[in-house]
Amino acid sequence: MNWSPNTFLYVSANQNFPLPNNGNNPTGNIYFNGNSHSNPSNPHPTAGANIHDIYTYNYTIPGSAGCSPTSGQLTIVTGGFTYDDFCRGDVTALNDISLLNYNSAGNLNWYSDDTGSTSIPGTTQIQGGQTYYVDLGIAGCSQVFPVDIEYATPTPEVELMQDFCTQATWQAAGFSNSGDDLSKVVVCGSNLQWYSDSAGTTPITNPSSVTLADGDVYYISQEINGCESALLPVTMTENECACIENPSFQDASGNVNLEGYTFFSKNFTGGISACQGMNYLSGTPQYTNTIQQYDFNNNNVAVTYATPANIPWLAANGVNISGTSPFGCSERSIKLNDDAAGLRTGTTMVKEFVAGEVISFDFLFLMNDPANHLPREKPFVTIRLIDQQGNLVQERCINADPDNCIFNLIPAATNPNGVIPITNPVVYTDWSCIKLNTIELQGQAARVEITTGDCDLTGHWGVGYFDNFYVGDDSPGLCDSAFGYMAVNPIDQPSGNYANCSLFGGTVGVNPNCAPALAANNVTFPIEICGTYSSPIGNPNGGDAPVTDITIDVVSNGTVVYSASTFTQPSPGEFCITINQSDISNPYGEFTIEGELEFTMNCGTPYNYYVQAQSNGFKFCPVAGCPTPFPPECNAGGNPNP
Repeated sequence: MNWSPNTFLYVSANQNFPLPNNGNNPTGNIYFNGNSHSNPSNPHPTAGANIHDIYTYNYTIPGSAGCSPTSGQLTIVTGGFTYDDFCRGDVTALNDISLLNYNSAGNLNWYSDDTGSTSIPGTTQIQGGQTYYVDLGIAGCSQVFPVDIEYATPTPEVELMQDFCTQATWQAAGFSNSGDDLSKVVVCGSNLQWYSDSAGTTPITNPSSVTLADGDVYYISQEINGCESALLPVTMTENECACIENPSFQDASGNVNLEGYTFFSKNFTGGISACQGMNYLSGTPQYTNTIQQYDFNNNNVAVTYATPANIPWLAANGVNISGTSPFGCSERSIKLNDDAAGLRTGTTMVKEFVAGEVISFDFLFLMNDPANHLPREKPFVTIRLIDQQGNLVQERCINADPDNCIFNLIPAATNPNGVIPITNPVVYTDWSCIKLNTIELQGQAARVEITTGDCDLTGHWGVGYFDNFYVGDDSPGLCDSAFGYMAVNPIDQPSGNYANCSLFGGTVGVNPNCAPALAANNVTFPIEICGTYSSPIGNPNGGDAPVTDITIDVVSNGTVVYSASTFTQPSPGEFCITINQSDISNPYGEFTIEGELEFTMNCGTPYNYYVQAQSNGFKFCPVAGCPTPFPPECNAGGNPNP
């Protein structure tokens, strides 16, 4: 007997022997598996078959002793059937479903349960996401098979719990932004349609006219090739502490929308230095709330947007990486700075927001590496977090250096415009993310400034791609940052009765729902300060960098009043210190906590790398009141609180 395909069928239960193609086939048991006998990872014949799948074999028995050759077909159905051509609104009946031609006459017995005890007519209109059960009417086989009904079009991609901001939240932080409407909800899909009811009977024709309220539920679908998906419920949750406008650079229709972003670009004739704490915003703004059409051939455009197409510089050198982040369904990213030598440009993107626990975004860096230059002379990217008073809270900077563990190296790159290879190496990162802790700014106005700059000497270029901004609560898996991450947690003990101190700290008027951002008041010694961290990429294999040191400082009025000499690590990625009353000579006032992690990076020449975080810490308020019994002047005029 000859079989085709010669897979999945065995003459031994342990899969040692596939069913052979010869004239001496065994007459005993034949074993089926949904995995090939050549795959050693699946040695058990009862595992490996895909559920609701169909396996078809053609066989031929050669003629002999006066018998003619015989051909036939064996069909194995595993677990049941799947009908995946359903579209929302279809009027397909059970009798219309093709089941290996068993249903051609439309006279099968259908049931609503897997025991076959509750009959339903074959004229029943099917519903997406439901399972029905059928007896195929095979003589001697009374098996009831499940039939799953699936949508041909998948549902769009969207967070089912959607945070939004009202105008009042923006105004409380000093912004004039209007509140979010339904069109601001970021959804990934084609031909999107919102509905106000779960049955999809009331479509929303103008999402921008729908003002969001806490607890509202709306329903959304997408349509592909004329087939509409199921509806997804999206619940709206008012966010009183974290707001960002246009985090994905596009509106509900996929058009570029950079409202709330400001771009500055300047050609330098000298004096631009990498990672030297410069304010790159000094200069005339060339781009403000505008964007140029992405056009790689126009190399003098300092701010463009990129699409999911492969990045030209990398593609020309055999590396295919999308121009948008793969950590979502982005159709746009911002390409900051130009990739033309000799211009010496520095380009800054500024984004204001209302801070939550963290801000994160995705990035890809691509730079010339002028190997003979000093570190401060190389192309670079600087990321600066600024509070509402203009103070620098955190800063990260990276320059073109193949010893840096996040970079990949192209030793001698080819220009995508074709013709002239460049002798300078090109370094690039894969798409990754960076996360900055902002809990000490929660509920307040803040801004992030991202600058990408060329080389200081000859204009070796550097560009950065940025995508998927996020502001809000931290959560596990939110961003496994290539840069590493550190957070100092709020103090885990009840705050004192005096919520605000008139002499210490400007916390009056802060939304109480943003309480984690406030300093704990009149807490009890000893005070335990804990935090979490994640390590940056620290070796050529992409492994974590080891922690060299952890520094935790207690700061008052800009002066370090105590530095912890020891710390504990209750579990991996956590740290704790204990502050005793004797550690602080004058305990009255407000004390912030500043932490710094030192990592050792080793992807060439070893070097140290630092990650910082802050917390508003704690404060102690001296309290005074009237003695008892009260003298008359304490209650002058009948005022109970003179």
